[in-house]
Amino acid sequence: MTVIEALSLGKPVVGTPVGDMPGLLSTEWLVPVDDPVALSDRIVTLLHDDDLRRRVGEANRARFEAEFDADLVRAGLDDVYTELISGSNGPMGEIDG
Repeated sequence: MTVIEALSLGKPVVGTPVGDMPGLLSTEWLVPVDDPVALSDRIVTLLHDDDLRRRVGEANRARFEAEFDADLVRAGLDDVYTELISGSNGPMGEIDG
């Protein structure tokens, strides 16, 4: 959740390819889990390059707006609930009731 919040605020993020991180960050900002040197290199790169930091932050904000916008999430949940209520044969199968 913290990474999604950082994306929403247009912050650059460096992470490791575990959990949902590969789906949230471009591969350029993912570093191997057991490589502290790579992690520090990416962070220092961002610290020393204002323009890069701004561009990465803007790209993160755009990604957030495209994938996690409240209206998109709400529409997706509406679809799931409509499917559940109707008892249709969706990904969860038919509902016995």
